[in-house]
Amino acid sequence: MKRFSFYFIIMSIVFMNESSNILVLSPYSTIDSNYLDESDLGTINSLFIEGLNQYIDNIETLDISCFDDDCALKELSKTDNNEVVYTRLQKLGSKIIFSATILDSDTSFKSKTTAMNIEDMENVCLRLSKSIA
Repeated sequence: MKRFSFYFIIMSIVFMNESSNILVLSPYSTIDSNYLDESDLGTINSLFIEGLNQYIDNIETLDISCFDDDCALKELSKTDNNEVVYTRLQKLGSKIIFSATILDSDTSFKSKTTAMNIEDMENVCLRLSKSIA
């Protein structure tokens, strides 16, 4: 009985500490640099990662952008991570659409939020990171 209890405790500790490692890529943007420059992209990415850190441990970032699942999975295969998150910024009229996808080789989940302008991006980043986590 003691042996079983010891084994149960050890296995519980092992599985409690096991968490997936997530690779987060830099945002891919189709927005004109006169409207959204590199500094804006960096800030948006930082805000998004800060939001993810509230819900996910073991985040690795990579300064590479991807626009589709194939590209993101290719980057994931170069690492020891279990999942990859890639984001895209697009403009529709005066709105900014920020979308994120989290995926591994078998499954994916996509989410998107819309900002009316660049000043709304802080809240948008936090909402999107919570949705994807």
